[in-house]
Amino acid sequence: MSDESFEPNEIIILIALYRTGVLNFADIRKLIGKGKLTSASYADSFIYSLKMKNLIIEKKYKRYRFFELTEKGKKVASRLSKTYG
Repeated sequence: MSDESFEPNEIIILIALYRTGVLNFADIRKLIGKGKLTSASYADSFIYSLKMKNLIIEKKYKRYRFFELTEKGKKVASRLSKTYG
């Protein structure tokens, strides 16, 4: 796990998920857009990267997208939370 590198926005998403347990797509877009909705494709690029690293999973309910940490994601996010607060 220590050999993985993360973009700043990936760290923000992981720590937020660690603290809240679940975020929807709009929450993530606002989070990395510093309070404003960033573009869906921009947010999706970070989500895709985290999914490929097996750190988050996506669940869909109707037209809504929700994200949670995997077990690996919880361990990584815990470490990042201690490092970055």
